[in-house]
Amino acid sequence: MFFFLTISLIANFCGCKTADTPTIKPEKITSGSLVGNGVSQQDMMISSQSEWTNFLHDFNDRFQSNGNDKITQQTIDFSENQILVIFDAWKNSRDHKIVFDKLLDSKEKFILHFNHVPPQIESGETILTQPYFILKVPRLSKPLAIEHFATPPNIFADQVLKGALNNNTLIDKENFVINNQDEWNSLLEKMSDNSSINFLEFSSSVDFNNYLAIASFDKFNCSYPGCVTITNDITVIEETETNLIVTVQNLLTVLTEGYPKPFHIVKIPKSGKQVEFQRL
Repeated sequence: MFFFLTISLIANFCGCKTADTPTIKPEKITSGSLVGNGVSQQDMMISSQSEWTNFLHDFNDRFQSNGNDKITQQTIDFSENQILVIFDAWKNSRDHKIVFDKLLDSKEKFILHFNHVPPQIESGETILTQPYFILKVPRLSKPLAIEHFATPPNIFADQVLKGALNNNTLIDKENFVINNQDEWNSLLEKMSDNSSINFLEFSSSVDFNNYLAIASFDKFNCSYPGCVTITNDITVIEETETNLIVTVQNLLTVLTEGYPKPFHIVKIPKSGKQVEFQRL
């Protein structure tokens, strides 16, 4: 069962100490990709040994079964460190990866930069993958922010809503852009009208001063309980000189019945360019 409610993409953390060490050196623990299944896209900070032990229990065997390194650092000194776990959005092919770029010291906070890198050569094989990156970070005297970037011409998209609708008559198979809070509120009202929603991922708000939201809804010709849900996935957003090209795919059949309208909503930095959708 993949449908669960979660707050994803938490961007600011504070694992603070009273003074900074002279040299701040985050340490990569491991990185790789889950293959064939996935979890919520998220930035997760682990701040205690019990949380770390539980995480290893849930994921270490999955990392190894996907051909990645098993984590050997079973014990961490959490009085001096914290662990950042990043799960990217689902991808449609192998060899996507997350790369830690740098740690910046601004006046009010530290900022960790991560680059999301696509394959240099597309294999032509469609398979669900999900890159991850795990970093050990010293506890710091200021808040810690996470910033994500995609390799141009791609644009990094933050997950907002992902799931499926049942009994909804106000939204058809369609794609659109949400530019302001009024449009967002209207969409949420349409989504909840006389319908039930199964959420894969959920974020409570979008700052429309700095972001716009991109939504894609699919529709399958079946009704409860005679169909299984297939996810609707915005997999790539590419920027050209004049347009933003949004690629949408159906990546995963989910073990639940009766929700024939899967949807995916992401947010990206504001842009005045025309948005075009293409479905693979």
